[in-house]
This record gives sequence, C-alpha cells and structure tokens, in this order.
Amino acid sequence: MFGQIEMQMINNKNSYLHFYDKISMIAKSLFTWKGLDEAGGNSRFLEKVLYEDGVACIVKDDKLGILSLRAIPSATLNNYELPTEIEAYSLNYHKNYSINDNNCVFILNNENMTPTIWLALYYSKKLWNIDQIIDVNTNAQKTPILIVGNKKQELTLRNLYMQYDGNVPAIFGNKDTDITNALSVLKTDAPFMGDKLVELKYEILTECLTFLGIKSTINPFKKERMVTNEVDYNKDLVNFILNCYYKTRKKACEEINKKMDLNIEIEINKDIADLYFLDENEIMNYDGGDFDGEIYNDNQNVNGQ
Repeated sequence: MFGQIEMQMINNKNSYLHFYDKISMIAKSLFTWKGLDEAGGNSRFLEKVLYEDGVACIVKDDKLGILSLRAIPSATLNNYELPTEIEAYSLNYHKNYSINDNNCVFILNNENMTPTIWLALYYSKKLWNIDQIIDVNTNAQKTPILIVGNKKQELTLRNLYMQYDGNVPAIFGNKDTDITNALSVLKTDAPFMGDKLVELKYEILTECLTFLGIKSTINPFKKERMVTNEVDYNKDLVNFILNCYYKTRKKACEEINKKMDLNIEIEINKDIADLYFLDENEIMNYDGGDFDGEIYNDNQNVNGQ
C-alpha cells in the first residue's frame, strides 16, 4: 500500500501527464501528409519526429524506397546556415545523405527548427500547477474536525467520526459521552478562489492553443467580454503562428515532389480548417493590413521584387 506522500506524488504525476498527453496529441494532429503513407512513408511518425526534434527527413532508399525518418544535421553548414549533410535514422536504420541529393529532403518544423514539445512541456506545467492550486484551495474549504479524547475513548470517538464523515443526519451517543468536548473545529479561513483559478486555467489553455495555431473558443468566462478588435487580433495571431508551421511543410512537399517524382500534399487537419473556415490561400496569403502581401514565397526578395 502507498502512503499519503507517495499517493500525492502519484496524483501529481498523473495530473501533469494528463495535460501533457492532451496538448501533445493536439500538436501532432494539426497537419495531414496526403499521399505520404501510400508512397511508403509514415505521416504519423513524421509529425511525431517534427514535434520531438524540430527537424526530420524524407529519403528514398535504394532498397527500402520512401522513408520518413529522424535527422541529425551535420556540423558543416552552407551559406544559409543549413546542414550540407544529415544522418537519417530510426530503429534499425542509419544512413548519411547530402541534402542536395535527389533522394533526400530535409524538413523543418518551423523556421527556427525548434521542436513543439518545448511548448507542450511549458504549458503542461503551468496547467498542472493551477490544477493543484484549485485542489488545495477546494480542500481548504472543508472545516477540519479535531477529536479530543483518551485511549479508552478511541473506539467510541472513531465511531462518532464515521457517522460524521458518512454524512449521517444525526449522531447518536450515550449520555456518558461528552460529544461537545470531544469534537472541536479548526478554522482555516482560506478564501475560496476556485472560480478565479478555473478562469485562469482556461486563459492559459487558450494561450497554449493560440501558440499551436488553434483558435480556441472553449473559454466560457471570456466569451461574453470579447470585443471585435480583440477577436480580430486573436485571429491574426493564430493565422501567423499556424503559417509558421505550415510553410516549412509546404516547402518540403514541393521539394519532395520535385526530387522524387511524387504527389504529396500537406493539409491542415480538416477539423482545424473547418473551425477557421480557412483554405490554403488564406493562410499562405494572409491579409494583415492595407497591403495584401504574401507571408511565404521563396521567389521574392526582401523588397518583394
């Protein structure tokens, strides 16, 4: 049997894993690599690798065909500070490739090559912390009972407490039992903050989803107070962030199709797209003001020429 401290440690771990599991599932389900599985790769594993490592690769092995794998960039960089070679690997597979070869495409999770797992770990901890505070604050609303007695009265006092703890409407005892002196109240005077803490948890979760590129509508506290400018700002931010993940995958698809004569497409998860009513053009050509400029275009220089 676990002691009280051990059980609390288990509960803390389970609470943290609860939030991490949900955030990681969402982060790895934003995009669909249409046609990759049919070509021999594995879209689930590819998104898992980008989530965990920030980089991945698609290679065309002489014997095994198309593979989606992890990638270790070489220390040698080109003029644009990208690796000239990578080591493509997974379980039971290790092979070096040049990124200029037609049988290798180096894929970035975003322009910074940062893994999404960092975001998941950060917000899982924040959500876990708020959740634990809610539990502590809720438990503090209980009125603690102090039962006073001697060893001879222990069984009688235990029976009294069982009736109290079992929500019995009336506690019965004989006239020799001094219940008044046996039961005392310890006041904690802890203010109830549960409602404010739950609202804070929703705000943190909304922020987390925003930085994943998801417009969150789950906050019941915020919904009534949002003004038009705030809604527009949130949509703008979500579009920008979603594009950061989308454009590197889009570029990788174009390179894969060109090098390996395939027809792979990157698509936003249908549920996410339906939530925004967005299509590719709205994400890749975001209207952020008076100038309807393209967010991502390899053929343009800084001046858009």
